[in-house]
Amino acid sequence: MAEKTKKFTYNAKEIPTNSGCYLFFGGKKDELLYIGKAKNLRQRVSSYFNQNKKGLKTKHLVSKINRIEIREVSTEIEALILENNLIKKHQPKYNILLRDDKTFLYLRITKESEPKMEITRRLVRDGSTYIGPKTSAKSFRSTINFCQKFFGVRMVNPSQDNYVVKQQTQEISQENYRKNVQRMIKFLHGDIKEAVQNLTELMQEQAKNSNFEAAARTRDLLISIQGNNEKQLVESSDLTARDFINFSREKNEIIVVRLVFRHGKFIDQNELSMKAEEFFSAEEILEKFCWEFYRQVDQLPQEIILPLELPNITQIFQLISTENKQEKLVKIVIPQKGDKIKLLNLAKKNAENSLQKSIIKKTSHQKVFKMASQELQKSLQKEDPLQTIECYDISHFSGQETVASQVVFVDGQPHNSAYRRYKIKSLQAGEIDDFKSMAETLTRRMDKLQQDFFVWEKEQEKISQENSKKEQKEKEEEIIENNKESKPKKDKKDKPKKTTPPEKFPLPDLIVLDGGKGQLSAVLQVLKKLLSKDFPFNIEQQIIALAKEQEEVFQGKFEKNEIKFTKLDIPASSSASMLLQRLRDEAHRFAHSYNQNLRKKQAEKSILDEIDGIGGITKKKLLKAFGSPREISQQNDKQLLTILNKKQLENLRKIL
Repeated sequence: MAEKTKKFTYNAKEIPTNSGCYLFFGGKKDELLYIGKAKNLRQRVSSYFNQNKKGLKTKHLVSKINRIEIREVSTEIEALILENNLIKKHQPKYNILLRDDKTFLYLRITKESEPKMEITRRLVRDGSTYIGPKTSAKSFRSTINFCQKFFGVRMVNPSQDNYVVKQQTQEISQENYRKNVQRMIKFLHGDIKEAVQNLTELMQEQAKNSNFEAAARTRDLLISIQGNNEKQLVESSDLTARDFINFSREKNEIIVVRLVFRHGKFIDQNELSMKAEEFFSAEEILEKFCWEFYRQVDQLPQEIILPLELPNITQIFQLISTENKQEKLVKIVIPQKGDKIKLLNLAKKNAENSLQKSIIKKTSHQKVFKMASQELQKSLQKEDPLQTIECYDISHFSGQETVASQVVFVDGQPHNSAYRRYKIKSLQAGEIDDFKSMAETLTRRMDKLQQDFFVWEKEQEKISQENSKKEQKEKEEEIIENNKESKPKKDKKDKPKKTTPPEKFPLPDLIVLDGGKGQLSAVLQVLKKLLSKDFPFNIEQQIIALAKEQEEVFQGKFEKNEIKFTKLDIPASSSASMLLQRLRDEAHRFAHSYNQNLRKKQAEKSILDEIDGIGGITKKKLLKAFGSPREISQQNDKQLLTILNKKQLENLRKIL
């Protein structure tokens, strides 16, 4: 170890010319600062001390170096492997670090006569089939749940098997079960054609048999696996498996986005965070990502689309292909125009949005709300700060049990005691009209505000009158006391204190509607009467709508009995938009839970209540397993006897 007081002097002759890794140590504690690899160690290390080529990165490192250690290997590929292992072990301050490599999720499908599946965080080359890596645990677990129900594939842990799956697999042959597993693997690799066809036929059959609830559930399932319109902006008849990689950075924080296209369709997106000092180049960041990430991918794509040339990318994928036992090398494409550039830009935009969200999350709540509130205030051109914000959402299930929610945030925090739920009364059974529902909700809310405001005014007037009477009485008493010179004056501190009304009526500073121009127009039309009334809430300035698709925010104003809409300049990645999205998500959660509760109560009032010997617990088991009385009636005796006894089954068959 070099003496800390002695200045480090570089001697090129001490460095070998072989391939290998170099380790820079420095600082007061002689810590490991940086690990690098090189085909020619002497040439590479000497470049750090070349006065003519010193850049920002070199200046940072050279100024701190106390000593250098060398690890020699036989080839450049071995140097790459050694560098990766050393960085993972020591995590030096100045190396690029991929933060999410321990949080990847995979679906493992075992290699046995009756394959089973499990979610794991490790990719092991054990002969099993792996699907992944995935970085969104919630959506991935939802996909696995769908695969269980649709393909009937069992879990490694039997306690995680869905009840319906247990019943299905008792009656299916081993050969058909294996076919289902292969169909599931094709589906998970992006080939959804067969699943979509089967679900479409099932939905049509259910509708034909007037089983509309089941048909609606199948329709929703179809929509979910086909993906939303935004994801399918770009489709192609070209079935090449492609990944699009781009990133965004701010100081030492980096988000890399990978868009995954298989069979001509977008099927997945990975977002990964990295940490790198500001002096690292874009090329170094992307090389590090490719090396770290693609070693953990179950199947390499045919093409990877990158925004710029990378000097070592060919060697990196040669090594990864060898590790994955994949004969065909990945083709690296740097597009100049066309759809591929558009998709690279989309990946860049997604990375920028994710990075801004990450930065906002790390900022203290007070700072975030202050930023968001000030941004909204500026966009709305309001003089007063936005302390109290209300948000409204509509929820229904195929037109059944339509409800609305009102959530309230005060100083950026949920004010739960002010939350309200509304049962929509203006719709007919089965009618779906979100505009009409939102208009009814806001009409009822404003009516309540008007009533409360009227009561408040009366109370304020009463308090003012009482104060006026007290002041008059005090003056009269003071005159009497002043005229009685022989008697001492009373101590004024014994006088009763005045009662003062609140400074202002507690109105929301802003109301947010979950929806676009349609919801906003419907609400403004029915509340137009408030514009001509002496009411302290300006419906044009204080009601906005947040559209779901692009997170666009709209405001409306009447011009000659027509509404002119203005799109507010609030970027989707801004703190103001984050606050509005948080409000919208909370309103959606609150409305959806209310709708679910009502549907659950309605479902519990069923024909099953008329069957002797079947109580509440047994009824719940039947509904959970089979879904509805109609579907229960279609089950065979063997399936029903897993829940019922013979007497209960006999009574059930009399009714159903």
